[in-house]
Amino acid sequence: MDQLTCSRCGAPVQSDDKKYQCECFTVYRQIAGKTLDYGDIQALFTKGETEIIHGFRSKNGNSFSARLLRKNNKPSFDFGCSERNQKSKVVVQVLEPGLVELQVFSKSVALREEIHFGLVSPQLTACYGAIAGCKIVLYGLGNESAKEKLMLETSNLLFTKYVLKIVRPRHAQIREGISYLWEILDGFSSWTVRYVPAKRPRLKGTPHSERFPRGIFPWLDAEIARQGDKILVKLSPDPAVCAQFTAAIKNVTEIEHGVFVVPPTVERAVCAWVRTVGKAFGDDLSANVKKE
Repeated sequence: MDQLTCSRCGAPVQSDDKKYQCECFTVYRQIAGKTLDYGDIQALFTKGETEIIHGFRSKNGNSFSARLLRKNNKPSFDFGCSERNQKSKVVVQVLEPGLVELQVFSKSVALREEIHFGLVSPQLTACYGAIAGCKIVLYGLGNESAKEKLMLETSNLLFTKYVLKIVRPRHAQIREGISYLWEILDGFSSWTVRYVPAKRPRLKGTPHSERFPRGIFPWLDAEIARQGDKILVKLSPDPAVCAQFTAAIKNVTEIEHGVFVVPPTVERAVCAWVRTVGKAFGDDLSANVKKE
């Protein structure tokens, strides 16, 4: 193997069991739980950046993808949204009806999760995924969202046409979901949606993860109260939240929008769901769960 040389300082790159380094730059073999390939190491020292790398892990356990850039004397993550452009990105890939892979990239958030929304159409699946992803970006940016540009990518062509008002949905449930999404998109300085065909279509019958998706509703405010022999659960009147809750928890009955009744046997599962989906990028939401 040829001696690797840094393109910035011109010094040879030295290595040991933990890191590679020259006179101006150091790269550890493992970053955010991901062991880097030698090609990625080489790209950082010669080009100053890598291609998109998959398999990083955030502090709260979420998997994410990003490029690495050479910044000062160590690598930094690049999620496709530079400070100059201030653009966040939400990618919604429908794996099958009711199941979506959601990716969110912004200055404050890097998230990749599979989310199950139950027995709904592919268009409604994409809509719920987009609602969750866009609200995650808004939550992470806070007051800065009014300056942010958003790119929304989706693998469902008909849903893309709905968002762009090229086609009007026939079903009331989809119309309500699209209207809710438009209200969220109004929180950004500008937004763009584009259709990107799925690269890895899921084979029919492929099992999905049974664990609760982490951190997909960080704004969630839930109230859990015992009423006789039943448990009353009040959630945010958010269509994506309600759909994921009914898909994740058994024996759920919705008595009004955002209000559910469940048997005591699933109370622990409900509390676990609230804590997991409501993880605000590592924060515990348990303080927001009220019991009476």
